[in-house]
Amino acid sequence: MEGPAFLETFDYPNPMATRGSRDITNVPAQALTLLNDPFIIAEAEACARRLLATPEASVQARISELYESALGRAPTGVERERFSALAAEVASLHKVPADKTLSSLEVWRDLAHVAFNMKEFIYIQ
Repeated sequence: MEGPAFLETFDYPNPMATRGSRDITNVPAQALTLLNDPFIIAEAEACARRLLATPEASVQARISELYESALGRAPTGVERERFSALAAEVASLHKVPADKTLSSLEVWRDLAHVAFNMKEFIYIQ
C-alpha cells in the first residue's frame, strides 16, 4: 500500500510496518513541497475563498481572521503591519487596485500560502 505522496515528504509512516517512533526530518524537499505542491496551492485558494465569504471592514481585520484560521491566534501588532504591507505588495504584483485588495482572491490566496509556510504553522510547539 502506498501512502499519499504529499505526506511522504513529511515522514508519513509506512502503514504496513510497525515503528517504535516516527522519523523526524527537516529537509529542503519539505519547504519546496509547501511552496509548490498543487495540494497546498489549492488549500491556500480554499482558505482565501472562506476568508472572502465573510464580510470584513478592513485588510487588518481580514489578516486577523487569517491568523485565527491558520494559527489559532490573533496576530501581533508587528505581524499585522507586515501582513498589511505584504497585502499591498501582492496586490501591486497582481495589478489589483488598492480599493479592491479586500475582495481579491489572488491576494488572499497568496497571503494564505504565506501563512501555510510559517514555521508556527508547520511545527507543533
